[in-house]
Amino acid sequence: MASLAFISKELGVSKATVSRAFDPRFSGMVREETKKRIFEFCREHNYHPSIIGRSFSTGKTFKIGLIAADSDEKHFTLFSNIFFRTITESAIERNYTPILLRPDKKSGSYLDLINCSIADAYIVNNFKSDEKLFEILEQKKLPAIINDPYNNAACRLPTFYRDIRPAFRKLWQNLPEKYHAKTAFVWRGYVPGKWQDLQASAPDGITVDSIQISDRQENFLFHRDSARAGTEKMLEQILKYKLLWCSSDLVALGVCDTLRDRGIVPGKDIYVVGFDNLEGNMNDFSSGGLTTIDPGWEPGGRTLVNMLLDSLYSNSPLPFRTPYFPEVIYRETFPQQKQ
Repeated sequence: MASLAFISKELGVSKATVSRAFDPRFSGMVREETKKRIFEFCREHNYHPSIIGRSFSTGKTFKIGLIAADSDEKHFTLFSNIFFRTITESAIERNYTPILLRPDKKSGSYLDLINCSIADAYIVNNFKSDEKLFEILEQKKLPAIINDPYNNAACRLPTFYRDIRPAFRKLWQNLPEKYHAKTAFVWRGYVPGKWQDLQASAPDGITVDSIQISDRQENFLFHRDSARAGTEKMLEQILKYKLLWCSSDLVALGVCDTLRDRGIVPGKDIYVVGFDNLEGNMNDFSSGGLTTIDPGWEPGGRTLVNMLLDSLYSNSPLPFRTPYFPEVIYRETFPQQKQ
């Protein structure tokens, strides 16, 4: 196995440079190109720095705790997977290891782990208020930030929240004014915040109608079938509108399936917009030209990790509320008309 001295000699850099590259406190002092060379060489020669040794010398665990309320099978969706994967990759790039803490309110065991300093900092993902959790984090003065994709959390911890309104406003600007009053929000299940954000972004005096095509709680993968059947039942009402804002890509695709079956062309006869960007976030998935909004799971996850570790090592407080902004992905069902 390679040693620190061997890596230093082979790459023509000092042992201090190699050591700093692996230490989150000092890795910023090493050029990115040099760090990349060091990490690639170490992977090739199966070299791994001793985390236990670093922990003793620094008093840190080199772990990020991810407290995830939606880590059970019912709620663990594709998007949770993208988010957690990005956090893992971003943490490893900075020589940290994420650990998943699943809340167990019956036993409170995850609180015991936090109280025992299992990690140096924490990301609290879409988590309902838990006063005991907040008290522990505050008492131990641990950097922690809530990831709130629905922009509805109200607590005393710093919050990283999703603001969809700028993306909605871009779409409004691309919609001919004569169609502004002919839009509807098509949804199924529970969609906190999206309709309110859509209303808040609408031009003055414009109200977006709401069409609920299903209220059944179904597995995420069945949303397209549910939307297809719901659209069929409500087709006469749906065809009164020029633009359908859909709560998810799968709902939008179900709507488009029914429209096409009736000879109605999405993007020409009626505009359809989704939410999730499945085509961009899933391998080998075709949305059939669906215009959508990318929620920003990957850039959001990277930003969260970097904010947290920057705060930890600079010993500076996290900003209380930090927004991130989903992006519009224009395709055939709603062509971009203005720059």
